[in-house]
Amino acid sequence: MSGRIEIWASANDDSAVTKVSFYVDGAYLNYDTTDPWGRALQTNSLTDGPHTLSVRATDTAGNISDHAEITVIVQN
Repeated sequence: MSGRIEIWASANDDSAVTKVSFYVDGAYLNYDTTDPWGRALQTNSLTDGPHTLSVRATDTAGNISDHAEITVIVQN
């Protein structure tokens, strides 16, 4: 992938989700407080090759989920 991409996540639990945080290679990218949960990423800020995209959800009780992640290949 290359250029501007959209990262989307699905999150829910028995206590309402209030925030989903987005990470690239373990580094914080940004967060979203509105469902559908999403963020944009400019791949030209990344080196070519594999990168890990991950998300964590936070609910109204303050619980934070484990990271859900995928690996993507960047080719700018």
